[in-house]
Parts: sequence; structure tokens; C-alpha cells
Amino acid sequence: MAYTVSYAFILISVITTLALSDAIIIYKLFYNVNMPEWTKITKLGFYFMPSFHFTKVYGDVARITCKHVLTDNLIWVSGREFRYEDLFDEFQGKFATKDRYHAPSIMQTLYQLYALTAMYMTIAWYFDNVLSANRGHA
Repeated sequence: MAYTVSYAFILISVITTLALSDAIIIYKLFYNVNMPEWTKITKLGFYFMPSFHFTKVYGDVARITCKHVLTDNLIWVSGREFRYEDLFDEFQGKFATKDRYHAPSIMQTLYQLYALTAMYMTIAWYFDNVLSANRGHA
């Protein structure tokens, strides 16, 4: 049972990483200011997936350094060199549909990723020492 659950978690993480590899998709689905309130429940599920935070960091860095489309006027712009200050800049703007987005900085996302990793490590350590199995004791 544990192997099936862990395999499902890894598979969902890989699919999430592939589907959300562009930062604009993440901004539209998760950081859109005009989204209905009920979508916060779905967001909460994704916030507990480390691959979501990794994908957001990857998309943010790629959006700064690579050639990409501006969302408000749909023109291509060249990337630039990544600077230390870019870690702390929050992302905000408009889509072509006039929806606004406001996304946290790369550093805030990394802090969330580190906190989530610490939480999962603590849970794994706890269950390894509490549950009776071939590893661990009760």
C-alpha cells in the first residue's frame, strides 16, 4: 500500500511539473487576482506538493532569463541576466484578458519549499519511529 501511494505521489508530481512548466500558466491558475474564492481549496492542495514550488521557481527564473511573451500586450521580449535582486521581486501584471496576477517572489517560494521539505522530513521521521513495520517500532 505504501509503495502504491508513494508511486502515485511521484507520478502526480511529474505530471504537475510538465503541465505547469510555464510561469504564465501558474500565474493564471494560482495567482490570478480575479479568481473565485472556491479555487483557494484547489490551491491549498497544490501548495503541499514540493514539485509545484520547484516548478514555480523554475518558471520564474526561465521567464527572467529566456525569451518570452509579455502577457499584457503579447509581444516577444528577450531575456536578461539573472541578478541577485530578482530573488526578492514579486511578479505582478495583467494578462491579455485584462485579468491581473500577483505572484510571490522566488525567495518566498523557496522558503515555502524548504518549510514543506522540513515538514515532510519530520512526518517521515515520526512515522518511521512510531509505526510498527519492517523499519521502525511501536
